[in-house]
Amino acid sequence: MIILSCWSCCSAGLATASGSILVLYLPFGGDNLGIYIPLFASIDWSQLVLTLFVYYALLVLMLGTAYKISEVRLINAFIEKYERWIVSLVFVALGLYIMLENETVGWLFS
Repeated sequence: MIILSCWSCCSAGLATASGSILVLYLPFGGDNLGIYIPLFASIDWSQLVLTLFVYYALLVLMLGTAYKISEVRLINAFIEKYERWIVSLVFVALGLYIMLENETVGWLFS
């Protein structure tokens, strides 16, 4: 429901850059449900409130920092120019890190 209301704001032209980021952030976080549902089911209310508070505080900090960094013209120009390479490099590096961390590479060659 939140996604639909945010999306309707975007389509009406009322959303800011932060609203657009929120629209993308919410649905793409859905793959973590398998991790967070067992976590939330195993903690009590006070821990749940604390966990959600820390999550949203760090979310605001992360998005605010990203917004401030994107306002720097040199950084913004660099990211706009090389965004395809940067995104590809980040995903390949993340995939390699996950494979090395889980010893998948060794399993593939054994």
